[in-house]
Amino acid sequence: MQLKSGFGPAFIVVGFALAQGAAAAGNGLQVCDSHGLVRGAEIAMEKGCFGCHTLSTKRIGPPYREIAAKYQRHPAPVAVLAAKIKNGGTGVWGTAVMPPNPITDEEAQVLARWIQSL
Repeated sequence: MQLKSGFGPAFIVVGFALAQGAAAAGNGLQVCDSHGLVRGAEIAMEKGCFGCHTLSTKRIGPPYREIAAKYQRHPAPVAVLAAKIKNGGTGVWGTAVMPPNPITDEEAQVLARWIQSL
């Protein structure tokens, strides 16, 4: 999917992620936004991830915020999430199956970092 200028869904998702970072910065936390976080939201849109996931509510798969919280204390959350994004899986969130995704290793890493930023 080609992203267009304007205030479409990608803009809203990216804006939400940036607003969350700004809120954290206002609380004295150091936040460093980069093209990578914006690109993560774009990848989620391009690859159709929002067909099964949302930011805050369960759809077919768990919401991104719950995914980020679940792996927050994992020693290598980005690597684990990137592997799950690319290879798919089942059993962690119930019986729903996440299929493997046609995504590069780099895209999976960027998407996983974006999820962890939420």
